[in-house]
Amino acid sequence: MLDPEQLNPSAERTLGSIERTLTHLVSSEQFSLGDLTGDDPPAWIESRIVSLDQLANRAIENASRWVDYLNSGPDPDETFVTTWRGKPKNTVRWGSLTQAIVSGTEHRTHVCPAMGANGIEPPDLPVGAYEDDVAASEDGTHGLLSR
Repeated sequence: MLDPEQLNPSAERTLGSIERTLTHLVSSEQFSLGDLTGDDPPAWIESRIVSLDQLANRAIENASRWVDYLNSGPDPDETFVTTWRGKPKNTVRWGSLTQAIVSGTEHRTHVCPAMGANGIEPPDLPVGAYEDDVAASEDGTHGLLSR
């Protein structure tokens, strides 16, 4: 787990500090899931920066909501109306899902250089490492979130 001083670094051409980027990442997933499912999360992230404990809790909720959503067998070509910059916007489910994946990947890769540039060993983020971590956890949760 990172201490508060380790959360402040940033790297060039990124969103900002590690904690700001992680907060944005998790809260953006909340909005994506809200659009795709039509349901609000159990608790919204309401600040630009929140504690790692709160982020971990919201990320675990997001993970569970993603699994439920994807297991529901949504039609990727179905269109729906969302709100973008205060205006209704027609969109297609595969587009929203793709945006969530691309945005998440981009911001995860922003955090790693900020960590490395400040002497912090970044986590192993490839899908295989994630799958190994989940398989190794006794309760089936995502152990990467507890580091």
